[in-house]
Amino acid sequence: MKKEDRIKWINEGASRILLMDFNELADFEFIEQLHICLTFIKNTKSTNLLLIFDVTSAKVYGDALVEAKKFAKDIQPFRKKSAMLGISGVKQVLLNSILRFSGSSDKVRICSNIDDAKKWLLNI
Repeated sequence: MKKEDRIKWINEGASRILLMDFNELADFEFIEQLHICLTFIKNTKSTNLLLIFDVTSAKVYGDALVEAKKFAKDIQPFRKKSAMLGISGVKQVLLNSILRFSGSSDKVRICSNIDDAKKWLLNI
């Protein structure tokens, strides 16, 4: 899958949700995808984005974790709400660390599937 194909818009009625797929990425690929996503988000020039991050089977340690924390802080001006998929166990502990660091714990929710994520983002 090309890196650009890992970012796509989902249309839900009158709303648009940006889905970012980090599934099975690790280390350098994960960091590279973060940078691609950040550029995409900044280029939207929106301040109320609804975002879904799929990190199922992603491996986030060391430098990738540091970059994920920076990314979470960098997208704050653009994000209204975010939903996270593929989070449990150690990933949940890491995510809580990132959310505390970025000050975004009230705008992010861990969801079990994409339908739950859409419902939470759209307040359904």
